[in-house]
Amino acid sequence: SNLIYCIRCHWCHLLYIGETMRRLDDRFAQHLRSVHTNQPDLPMAQPFSSPSHSEFDLSVLGLLQCQSEAQCKLEEQHLIFHLGSLHHSGINIDSSNFR
Repeated sequence: SNLIYCIRCHWCHLLYIGETMRRLDDRFAQHLRSVHTNQPDLPMAQPFSSPSHSEFDLSVLGLLQCQSEAQCKLEEQHLIFHLGSLHHSGINIDSSNFR
């Protein structure tokens, strides 16, 4: 809980940076459900619902334990920017929090 994490595709090397207040296993399972149910409004479902990808291409890694939800949100935005995981270079789609 209170964690910044990264999901990476071994096939195309796309990155997704996220934050969660829950257990990482539970959050990753939620991402996988969005792929299985092909929910096009969710960032993980778009690339991994295609025939050239599968859930087996994905790995998840905890990156940073945070002290608070506010710190997690700030660190998440920082890593999205610095690791270049915004859509077309990555899977993250929202950059509205960058200042």
